[in-house]
Amino acid sequence: MLRICACLMGLMATAEIAAAEQSHRLLIINEVGKTMAGLDIAPTTTPAVSQNVLSDRDIEGIGRAEVTFKGPDGECIFTLMAVFSDDQIVVSDPVDVCRADSFTFKP
Repeated sequence: MLRICACLMGLMATAEIAAAEQSHRLLIINEVGKTMAGLDIAPTTTPAVSQNVLSDRDIEGIGRAEVTFKGPDGECIFTLMAVFSDDQIVVSDPVDVCRADSFTFKP
């Protein structure tokens, strides 16, 4: 009986964590002229919780791609970090992904 209670409590905690996430969609525009090989997106308040949203694709030197990512429920301010084919890293100013439909990386 104790084991069943422990399992139920674990499932409830997992459900609360899953419910506490929100999906965001953002059009990423690359105008840098170099291929974007990676893009990490993290809540500005907890930057250690980042995710590479380009894990299976690149964005060409002049190109665009729509990305979907998750963040804490109610969190809108994220920092974007792009990694380009020449290993250049560009970190954005904080972006309000709840209001913005797109973000452009420029040279």
